Amino acid sequence: MGKQQDQNTTDAAAQAAATKEKEATYLVIGAGTAGLSFIDSLLTLDANATVILVDRNSQPGGHWTKSYPFVRLHQASCNYGVNSLPLSNIRDKKGNERFSVNDLATGQEIKDYYKVVVEQFRECGRVHLYFNCEYSKDDSGYHFVTNIDTNEVTRVSCKKVVVVHTNLLVPSMRNGPPFPIDSSINSAPLNELPTHVASKQYKKYVVIGAGKTGSDAITYLLRNGVDQSAITWITSRDIWYFVRDGLWGGYKNYRKDTVKLVDPLVKCKSLYEVFLQYEKDGIMARLDTSTIPEVFKGATIDKSELAGFKSIKNVVRLGRVTSITSDEIKLEKGTVPLPAPPADTLFVDCMADLDGTVSVCGSTNKSY
Repeated sequence: MGKQQDQNTTDAAAQAAATKEKEATYLVIGAGTAGLSFIDSLLTLDANATVILVDRNSQPGGHWTKSYPFVRLHQASCNYGVNSLPLSNIRDKKGNERFSVNDLATGQEIKDYYKVVVEQFRECGRVHLYFNCEYSKDDSGYHFVTNIDTNEVTRVSCKKVVVVHTNLLVPSMRNGPPFPIDSSINSAPLNELPTHVASKQYKKYVVIGAGKTGSDAITYLLRNGVDQSAITWITSRDIWYFVRDGLWGGYKNYRKDTVKLVDPLVKCKSLYEVFLQYEKDGIMARLDTSTIPEVFKGATIDKSELAGFKSIKNVVRLGRVTSITSDEIKLEKGTVPLPAPPADTLFVDCMADLDGTVSVCGSTNKSY
């Protein structure tokens, strides 16, 4: 009962504190890739639609705003972004984007791109932007937007609410790894890796994570002079990697090459056989050929990166890390000793936490 009373008090306070009112057809929560793409298509398909866009970050781009400095797209730039504005700088004579297997936009290029996208939204006059703001809804179905810095509250009237956000925590958003770690251990999020490598303070690196972030960390270390013998890679599970230059040779053969993705789906009797055929054709890869990965999240690499991964001899496959003490790494399926001496070792946090995902498109409880 106490919690309900507190909530009612909070809702009432929000209504009382609302100093502004705003109305739109759509209220969109989340200015990441999905939210911006939705708005872009909406403005094209519905000439009368108006939008209020809310995001807790100070700029558009979602997780890109927290990305590590050397991040790049894993897919061709022409396949990313919104429909109304090309991301790729590679164009044909008519100005249309052209596919290039090596055209991988940097994180900064993507952040700059999305700033242009939202400025176009602003200039069209049908989109109102609320950055540095949190969204809330009371028990009566009223919608509120609260500025994080000023606490200014705006009550929003709309016909539809579109929530496109994830509770994704990338390493740079956490205060340390998501498990107990001894105070004597040196650890850092991936965002800080370039600084540490340049300082040459550490002689050994332990990379925790095998997804896109972990694989980027391995590639960065190898391409910046760190020998494979100085790297330990902790992977909670093996995954399939998509090999971009194993599938696509270039723009002229794009359609022909893509057929290699479809044929096994038609001819093979199971997904197991499909992925093995993909591997045989050079368009999928795994690090350990003695086991069949059960996970494919779309992590995309090239042949040179794959060769680098396979050069790493010290790969730990004992599940997720549960804690790091002063002398050992504890995992779900066992323990391994710390590299000696521990003071010369940096643990690189490449783990992403997804506490819950919300992706809802529906009518509000009230129409105004």
